Amino acid sequence: MMESTIGLHAPTNRVAEGPRLMIRGPALVLEYDVEEDDGNVAWHSLEFEEVLDFEFRSAAVCSEDDIVKSTLMRRRAQSERLEAVLSKWELSVGWQAWNQERGGRSRFAEYTLFFDDVGALVVVASSYKVST
Repeated sequence: MMESTIGLHAPTNRVAEGPRLMIRGPALVLEYDVEEDDGNVAWHSLEFEEVLDFEFRSAAVCSEDDIVKSTLMRRRAQSERLEAVLSKWELSVGWQAWNQERGGRSRFAEYTLFFDDVGALVVVASSYKVST
């Protein structure tokens, strides 16, 4: 399994109100708050692009595999979930020249974040960016 981790600008283990999800066309915006040591709350966000699939699972039903260190986001280039989603995508639109010219299935990955006491977010997307 091709797996890597990406450092986050803010940890996911100090949320008070978040995380919040918003669908914006083919993108998924994740916002989460971080309570600082001084009690101030700062909001941070990530935007996943070309989202094909996502799931949020409550911490009560997360598996050991869902748990990712609070300062990291996991990226998998291979997984059962990713393969199942991409197989459907290829049959539907992935075969089109426009999608193939953009890298086809190889541009997609599975991203996972874990929020302590809240749950896990798993997203199949082409990329992500830190939003401001």
